[in-house]
Amino acid sequence: MDYYRLILSDSIKNKLLLTALDTKCYKSNISDEEFEKLPEGIVTFYKYQSDIEITDILMEPSLMVSPKLKKVLQMYNNEIEAKSVKAFPVQKEINLSPEYWVLHIPELDCLNREAVKINPNGTVQELILNRNDIGEADVFKVKGTLENFVIVSLAVVESILRRKMYGVGFREVKVK
Repeated sequence: MDYYRLILSDSIKNKLLLTALDTKCYKSNISDEEFEKLPEGIVTFYKYQSDIEITDILMEPSLMVSPKLKKVLQMYNNEIEAKSVKAFPVQKEINLSPEYWVLHIPELDCLNREAVKINPNGTVQELILNRNDIGEADVFKVKGTLENFVIVSLAVVESILRRKMYGVGFREVKVK
């Protein structure tokens, strides 16, 4: 089976930037305890611009997905937990308030020894996964890295593409 890293598409030029989230709480790799402490239904803000692209995925300051993308990911992994974030424009005359979900995705210890690490802190130059450690998983995070590697199977990619979600990108991952 083929696997892909879930990313914000490279074609997105003017991404939505949330301004009022505490980056100490909302970060790439949130532990179980940190996720439990996150409030439900948080409100944040963004600066509206006429060319802003409201995507179905955000990668900063933390992985956040639209309700549509959340539904697909949870279809393939019912252990994914989520907490909502509502984004409002700072300009009161604009009525565009997208909803996102911060996800807590189960991790798999599946990093291959051949993965080239740049730093001892866990950042990886080339992501290589062990097929045997993945098993039948369709949506998971890679354990043992500081980077937010959310991995999805080809079936999940196809499901997302059929639903025409905006701004969701994929980068193929080596699996041995």
